[in-house]
Amino acid sequence: MTRLPMDVALSAVLLRARDLGVLQPALIVCSALSIQDPRVVPNDEPERTRIRQLHRKFCGHKSDFLVYVSMWNAFCTDWDGKTWNKLRKFCDKNSMHFLRLREWVDLYEQFSRILEVKFENKVCPFDSFHRDNLNACVSGQ
Repeated sequence: MTRLPMDVALSAVLLRARDLGVLQPALIVCSALSIQDPRVVPNDEPERTRIRQLHRKFCGHKSDFLVYVSMWNAFCTDWDGKTWNKLRKFCDKNSMHFLRLREWVDLYEQFSRILEVKFENKVCPFDSFHRDNLNACVSGQ
């Protein structure tokens, strides 16, 4: 755990997730929890209402963890991982903060390197992730 440059509780989640076979979604969630929320919501109405409606496409899950996985999958589907310009366009279109998303990607890759794991695809299928498994990781059971 000392090799992971993050909160001790989050590093424990990653180590437990590795044992349970749900490391990729746990990496996505833990790296997201290590940054400021990438969604940008303006203070003034009616723009705030419009942006919240835009962000609702990532919601609809019974878990906030799945919202992070949904956001991750959305930008990884649009972004080829080669040029930051495509990620910037995704951010503009979806009212996300480019630097926060970039930090999210950087942390995900850094934690993956430390844990010596490489995933074939950055998009994480929802069926690979069971809420009970992540809940077990978080609760330490």
